[in-house]
Amino acid sequence: MRNSILLILAVSFIVFVGCENKSETAEDKEAPKDDVIVQTQEPVEKPDAQDVKEEESVQEIFITIKEGKFEPDMIVIKKGEKVRFKVKSLDVQHTFTCASLGIKETINPGEEIVVETIPSTTSKFITFGCDIHGYFIEKGTMTIN
Repeated sequence: MRNSILLILAVSFIVFVGCENKSETAEDKEAPKDDVIVQTQEPVEKPDAQDVKEEESVQEIFITIKEGKFEPDMIVIKKGEKVRFKVKSLDVQHTFTCASLGIKETINPGEEIVVETIPSTTSKFITFGCDIHGYFIEKGTMTIN
């Protein structure tokens, strides 16, 4: 009997203390605390997760061609990830040619072309270059990891 009374008193005490801490006055509900910053903003439309993933996985490579030289002339890309080459001729007409990736684009002076591809195999040594001014006199190398 004594244990039952102690149990009832303990439960009553816990309930009473718990309810006392949860009560708020109307003033507490309306006014924010000094250390609380309240900001409101319009809802922002979030893009689909798939759209975000595609944009995040694009590797952009900027290449310039001038006076027979590609800059950079050594490139590393990743197998299975989209690559966007942005190639600009700074002097005369050139091509951006990479037979291993199926790329052959003509670039006029001052023009920039954009070529996208997704490499499907790895390779330690792929040549890219211009085939207008002699067979790949102007060239660079690429590695696909």
